[in-house]
Amino acid sequence: MDLSLAALRSVAGDDITDVGVEHGLHGYFVRSGQQFQVFYATPDGKGLIPGVMWDASGHDVTRQQVSRIPGAIPTVEVGAIDSKYVASGQTLPLLENATYGTIGPSSAPKVYMFMDPQCIYSIRTFQELRPYAEAGRLQLAVIPLSVLDYEDRGQSTRSALALLSDAPGQIVSAWQSGSVSNAPGPDAPALLRKNMEIARAVGLKGTPMLWWQTPNGSTAHLDGVPTNVAQFIAGLGS
Repeated sequence: MDLSLAALRSVAGDDITDVGVEHGLHGYFVRSGQQFQVFYATPDGKGLIPGVMWDASGHDVTRQQVSRIPGAIPTVEVGAIDSKYVASGQTLPLLENATYGTIGPSSAPKVYMFMDPQCIYSIRTFQELRPYAEAGRLQLAVIPLSVLDYEDRGQSTRSALALLSDAPGQIVSAWQSGSVSNAPGPDAPALLRKNMEIARAVGLKGTPMLWWQTPNGSTAHLDGVPTNVAQFIAGLGS
């Protein structure tokens, strides 16, 4: 980017926050109204790189850096969702209260997936599980959330609202086809808030997050992409 750190400081004024150094690059969070962007300065301060930093293990470094800044990462209040409901082992009934789309037969083991429509790891997980759903090995329930607005300038919320404006039977196909730009329906914001409340109640830290019932009747969950998809499917007892 053809802008120096000194010029950025001059333009941003009080709306720039130092988020520290990671992997040799100094990060700066810049806000303009409701929009914000993270920039990484080159060591000499003469160049800036806008974007998100990921490490070799797939960890979102930028998210961790900006997490202490109010409003940088979406937060939700649990509100009407009683945390005792989760603590009592009733997680799966709680997930049934979310708005989601499904792929795969209802007779197969059901796996709930919290996802952000713009999250590359959510997309990857869906792509890896979809063939098994299409083969009848599981039913995947896709729950739209918005957690990446801090890095995509609000596109996560816009995409989630678009999906939640569709009928539940169309959510998965709309996500697959990239149809996430339609205007949100009047009920979509409330549906997204409810999904976010449920995600918070079950301890969501990032997407994707998977929940399912094991063959012995216990509840299990996984954060991130399954490392061995075939083994994961076998563990469902399908």
